[in-house]
Amino acid sequence: MISEARGMAQGVPKLFLVLVRDERGHWKLCDNGDAEVVVDRLVRPRFCRRSGKTYDADASMLPITEVM
Repeated sequence: MISEARGMAQGVPKLFLVLVRDERGHWKLCDNGDAEVVVDRLVRPRFCRRSGKTYDADASMLPITEVM
C-alpha cells in the first residue's frame, strides 16, 4: 500500500480513511535514539480503509508506549 501511495497514477483511487483513537492519560514515549518524552495525550491509528479493504494499523516494529 505504501508504494501505491508514493506513485499513484491517474485513475487510481486516492481516498484513504484512517480512524484514530484519542487517548488521555500519561505515557512515556521513546525512540530508537533513546530520547524520551512524557505526554498526557496519545493519538493512535486504529485502522485504514482504501478501496473497500481494511488494513490493521498495528505494527510490531513500532515502539510500545509505557503507561505512567
